Amino acid sequence: MKSVGTAGAHLLPSPLHAQNWEAAALLELSRATLSGAERLQPATSPVCAQFEHMIPELWRLQAGGQVSFRFAGTAVALYDLLGPDCGMVQITLDDQTTRQPRFDPYCTWTRLAPLWIAQQLPDAPHTVTVEVLPDHFDKRCILFEEGRQDFDQHPEKYADLAWYAAAILVVGELSQMPAQSARR
Repeated sequence: MKSVGTAGAHLLPSPLHAQNWEAAALLELSRATLSGAERLQPATSPVCAQFEHMIPELWRLQAGGQVSFRFAGTAVALYDLLGPDCGMVQITLDDQTTRQPRFDPYCTWTRLAPLWIAQQLPDAPHTVTVEVLPDHFDKRCILFEEGRQDFDQHPEKYADLAWYAAAILVVGELSQMPAQSARR
């Protein structure tokens, strides 16, 4: 490269897309307000040990557990796990509520996934709350045909309705939250 030119300061061109992710940040979930959450440790949790090289931390929440945070920006997601023992979450963004199963046809095994909350938001303050629901649903029906055999042979593997959350992705910045709720 030295033969091609000389090193020195240069101007960066404008982004190709005005809504680029220049301000994106992956942040520890512990920066949010957590309730009904248990931080897992690789030494005592096989699922945490499986993903420790990919995520900064891992939290397990049961029905009623919540993650809440505020941010100013244009996009937000959570990195979490999908798996056989996962259930349904309710997502509230600025008073708009949706439900999202953290279980899909591939859930005979556990894997890292993004839980997209919103993109292309106005660049303004937003509030997010994700709550684990106690709602049972037909996991067997959701699985692919070959996964149903695993369900029939190991129903205990699918009985729980937990949620494993790992990190917050924001295009913007987290805002200061009130004091932490009780954590286990």
